[in-house]
Amino acid sequence: MAQTKVDVILHPVRLRILLTLAGHRLTAQDLAQALPEVPQATLYRHIHHLADAGLLSIDDTRSVCGGIVENVYALKQENVRLTAEDVASLGREDHLRFFTIFFTSVLRDFERYLQQEQIDVARDVRYHQGTLYLSDDEFQDLMQKLTMIIQEYQNNPPDPSRRRRLLTSIIMPAGEVTPRS
Repeated sequence: MAQTKVDVILHPVRLRILLTLAGHRLTAQDLAQALPEVPQATLYRHIHHLADAGLLSIDDTRSVCGGIVENVYALKQENVRLTAEDVASLGREDHLRFFTIFFTSVLRDFERYLQQEQIDVARDVRYHQGTLYLSDDEFQDLMQKLTMIIQEYQNNPPDPSRRRRLLTSIIMPAGEVTPRS
């Protein structure tokens, strides 16, 4: 059975590879250094799976010792994003499974941050949950504005003055709260 793009992307190891490659051009060796908890054979298997699925491109090659040539991988940005059509046929269990993979990935990123020798949570981290009352049109307007703001900064190239930051947002309808009389 052929995997959907959702299945390919929302796998714990493949999702980590994609997030690590965001904004970078990296070799498998670079990815192995960035993801030391992933066994090398597993890493190579998932890199090939992502490339075969059209989510990675080989941007360049580099010669390493002994005449061995290493591929330099980059994201195919236009293929990585999930569309409404990609998720339209998913059932509730699928959504719960994929959200669990996504959320676990976010939790692991935060754990890795906390394991750094020096951290400054007040400077580096924000997490917040707030309530917004929005019509469907207001929600679409908010999402369009957020997308424009994010896209303005998303293509900044790596630079010594810039620190790589992860932006994670989760917006979902909340159950209605009926106040007691």
